[in-house]
Amino acid sequence: MLTSLALVLGGAPLITSAVMALLSFGVLTYLFRRQWTPTGRYGAANLITAVRFLMIGALLWWPSILPPYQAALATTVLVLDGIDGWLARRSGDGSSYGEFLDKEVDAFLALGLCLALYQSQRFGIWILIPGALRYAFVLFVHCARPPAPKERATRWSRATGAFVLGTLIVCLVPIGAAGTWLAALATTAVLGSFSCSLWHLYHG
Repeated sequence: MLTSLALVLGGAPLITSAVMALLSFGVLTYLFRRQWTPTGRYGAANLITAVRFLMIGALLWWPSILPPYQAALATTVLVLDGIDGWLARRSGDGSSYGEFLDKEVDAFLALGLCLALYQSQRFGIWILIPGALRYAFVLFVHCARPPAPKERATRWSRATGAFVLGTLIVCLVPIGAAGTWLAALATTAVLGSFSCSLWHLYHG
């Protein structure tokens, strides 16, 4: 995904990120085909998560969609985020694959929103930070191999993630200088959240 981001910055269309994400998620789904759910079936919760992924892809596939419709589409993706987790717990279909897929779709949503905002030409290149940071963080953990193998999920990190995604969605609609300030606040929040995660990787 970082490669796709670099290609888009080099002039490639937004669809490049959607296509590379589709390839990545396809490989992930195939490799974990025996671990989709405890019963082995794909499951309704994972299906909803997959639909969320396709909706984000649509956001990048048709960048000419009017901002209010972009915001409506992204809001639907965010609302469905709560439904797939609830359904997985209710049906007993929770799995490490489903948890990982949900987390990566959230990361893809952040990247998709940032790319859409960057393409609107209302923000500088800094607007890509919230979308790129998750992938840069994972790459860092893979290469640096800190004492803790993965970041610790906390209420603060979940709340920050929801705030950042919600704020970026609001920024899709042109609201003047307020949009710039909100986007800057979201960027600051995500930088603070990942700084805390980095600290926990080394200090527990």
